[in-house]
Amino acid sequence: VPTAKEISCNMIPLVELAPDVRDSWKCLFANKDKDTDDGVVNYFVCGVVHFATGYDMATWGAAIFTAGATGAGGEVFDGGIATLKVFLKKTLPNIVKSIGRKAVKDAAETIVAAPNLLKSLGELVWRFPSKIPEMIEGGIQILKHGPEVGEEVLSSIKNLDSESFASIFKNADDFDDVSSGVKSFNKVGIKIGDIPYGEIDNLKFLERFGETLKKFDKMPSDAITKVDFKELKIAGKFDPTSKILTFPMDKIPEIRVIAHELGHAESLKRLSDKISNIDPSLADKIDTGDNLMRKHMRGFSELIADNSANKHIKDYPLDDFTLKAKEYKGINLETSEGIEKLFEYVVTGTSYEKIGAINYLVYIHAMAKKVGNDKVVANIEAFIASSNEIPTIAKGQVLDLAKKLYDNIDILDKPANVATQEVNNIIKLGQDIEVII
Repeated sequence: VPTAKEISCNMIPLVELAPDVRDSWKCLFANKDKDTDDGVVNYFVCGVVHFATGYDMATWGAAIFTAGATGAGGEVFDGGIATLKVFLKKTLPNIVKSIGRKAVKDAAETIVAAPNLLKSLGELVWRFPSKIPEMIEGGIQILKHGPEVGEEVLSSIKNLDSESFASIFKNADDFDDVSSGVKSFNKVGIKIGDIPYGEIDNLKFLERFGETLKKFDKMPSDAITKVDFKELKIAGKFDPTSKILTFPMDKIPEIRVIAHELGHAESLKRLSDKISNIDPSLADKIDTGDNLMRKHMRGFSELIADNSANKHIKDYPLDDFTLKAKEYKGINLETSEGIEKLFEYVVTGTSYEKIGAINYLVYIHAMAKKVGNDKVVANIEAFIASSNEIPTIAKGQVLDLAKKLYDNIDILDKPANVATQEVNNIIKLGQDIEVII
């Protein structure tokens, strides 16, 4: 633990000048190999030391002309820098072990590229004197994302009251989640202020989005072109043609909604990339959201989106649709009435028509079979067998389509030639069914 002497010495600009020159001299000879733990610690600390040396000289000169020879003009800022210097030396070795040397190295490079952010980091640390090590680690989690993200996040959290701050940043990982969200939004031209939920809720949304997105470790870089906010009647939407993610303007989406829409973006792009060398035309239809894909892969695209979300997000249930249909629409798919109600809703309440309703039936059947929900499976099979909405000649084909979806829920793990053939078979079955109905 730093001594009072160490901190007090570092808090008086006129006194600190000598220690900084001494530390700067040490830094000339320190191991700064960024591929070692000790080296990356020294690289970060020495970046602070060199900045502080130049800062103290400037502060001393400013103080003489603005506050006499006491140095009072620089003491507030200097307190943050002083605390940083002392605690960095003590806590960075443990932080490197906790979050890795790359994160610390990237944060140090951000400081080198944008020294003004050291002041913001110092202000963050000095604001919570009882949690200095946690704030240093949180600051590094922000700064590792680069100067642009660092500036935007540190500026946004600067004026949060303590209660709001605590509701968003419960641990060091939350700093990373918010910053990851900001970084992903910056890539598509969106700043924190462009999000419509308000100062505090914008950060909460970014924390939620960033936490979810970083778990999709196989997300292709071109899978999403933009994130938008509009008046929506549904919880969220991914458009396969424009590759735009859209969320409601008036309500922060739940993690499950974010995960499902990210699942759409990831699974469709990975599928089109997988089969592009085998069948470029089919890959292009998937990648551009062709009408053929929208009609005859609708159920399949929902299934592989759920499967992707389930694999990446710990608490995302594979049968999320079944659970939420009951919660939000009052449609209990474990009853025969619920299946009839869903079919009617899709046919009359959406633009998907009867082939879209059948797509939803086979999607839910495959999903329910996968999780072992025999009630839902039996109810759908009973509906297919008895409903006049599905001609007798098409009933067997609808069940075949359900089996095809079930057999290919993990299509992204199959060889490209097999995946291509299976997608073509799914589309062909859908087309044959549409002709009959």
